[in-house]
Amino acid sequence: MYERIIYETETYQWRVTVNVFRDIEYLHIRKYIMDFDETWIPIKEGVSFPIDLDNVRELFVALLEILSLGIKEGVSFPIDLDNVRELFVALLEILSLGESKQAIALHFSELLENIYQPKAGEEHEDA
Repeated sequence: MYERIIYETETYQWRVTVNVFRDIEYLHIRKYIMDFDETWIPIKEGVSFPIDLDNVRELFVALLEILSLGIKEGVSFPIDLDNVRELFVALLEILSLGESKQAIALHFSELLENIYQPKAGEEHEDA
């Protein structure tokens, strides 16, 4: 659904991804390693949580606070402008997708629900 590499070395990557599991969208910030088949695979190191605009905004704010304080402990990739830029871009893209999805659902849900409904007296093509 969404994927962006925010940091990469020869032996591992950090990726921001979004996927759907049991009809719930999840945001992942996860470490990937190269397996024996030279395929990048996710490992347990990282975090995932159900995604909504509030969660992504809070993550965005937390990142800004970490950067402003200069806190680098507990992060297994270097905090530098390139890495931060990649994480910001990923979060902005996710926010943009989420905002669009919510705006469409809010303003067009009735239209979308009714768009494929047959009009009175008409039969549906599948009938």
